[in-house]
Amino acid sequence: NQCYNTHEMVLSVLKVINTDTTAIICDHDLPFIWHGIPYNAEGDYELRTVWNDSARVIKTLHLVVNKTKRSERTIDLCQGNTFTYKGKVYRENTIFSDTIPSVAGCDSIIRYVIRVHPTFNRTDTVHISDKQNYIFNGRTLTKPGDYVFSDTTIYGCDSIHHLHLEVHP
Repeated sequence: NQCYNTHEMVLSVLKVINTDTTAIICDHDLPFIWHGIPYNAEGDYELRTVWNDSARVIKTLHLVVNKTKRSERTIDLCQGNTFTYKGKVYRENTIFSDTIPSVAGCDSIIRYVIRVHPTFNRTDTVHISDKQNYIFNGRTLTKPGDYVFSDTTIYGCDSIHHLHLEVHP
């Protein structure tokens, strides 16, 4: 008597299909949608599926996120001066932005801050007796006349002080 043990084994071999996708985008293009799924950061992502019970599909996304360059430029103007940018003339305090396209595809955004600083033009008349003196910007004055002191502010703007000194007996 012989005893036979039989086992039937069904071996299925799935074919593996690998695909790689590299996407290079700008940060302002996030989220990036790949196969209906949003991705919000740079990285490598895998999507595994079985197709028709005969193949396993492994899809890999290599997501590269380039940054948009952002910068700020401050323009200091003296009252009465102007700043011209792309044909537009600016005379007052203002803020505006401009987008500069780059060769790599991610734009640069420049924020301009225009600050207008005053100029000073002051005139004073001072009366003193002939027995007195008057100190004007560090100078001691005793004679009648017109005196001018010129300087610039920290922003390079003119600061002019006129003095009319009258001396009486």
